[in-house]
Amino acid sequence: MGNEEASDSDLSSAAVMGSDDAFAALLERYISVIRKKAYEYSFCGIDVEDLTQEGTIGLINAMKAYNPSSGVDFFPFACICIDRSIISAVRKSLRKKQIPSDMLVSLDEYNSKHDDSPEKMIIERESYERLMKSVRGKLSEFEFNVLSHYLCGESYRKIAEKLICDTKKIDNAMVRIRRKLKRCQMS
Repeated sequence: MGNEEASDSDLSSAAVMGSDDAFAALLERYISVIRKKAYEYSFCGIDVEDLTQEGTIGLINAMKAYNPSSGVDFFPFACICIDRSIISAVRKSLRKKQIPSDMLVSLDEYNSKHDDSPEKMIIERESYERLMKSVRGKLSEFEFNVLSHYLCGESYRKIAEKLICDTKKIDNAMVRIRRKLKRCQMS
């Protein structure tokens, strides 16, 4: 049986056993999926080729972790592994974004220069409340709840658990939030 007729599961098993031909055939089948995912996440400033490489690593991880007796087809399993690998690279990159050194201020310098008087604290709190009221007016109730949890540092999974929905709904809400807030910023 040639690689053209072999199932993805069979190619995966053969590739894990060391067959370069099986790996090449599987990569050829999945390269368009990997590139599509890479383009979807290229908005964050990472080169598409780097994301494609991360997606390929995801495919390799899928091959190693796939269990044919699980009853799950290889294709959806591989797509999830590819997606997670690319998302992981994007998150890692976003965490490492450099803050220009001229924007950094030591805490000691900040505290000595800034007056923490009660009046200033009240003004800052009122300013924050006005900002949040403005944001709330632009977002739906669900979007505002998602944003509030996100600003507290919670992961999409944790937010989904708290709001009793799936992570895809949270991800979609964050896309809408960013779009709406960017639109407001531009106007």
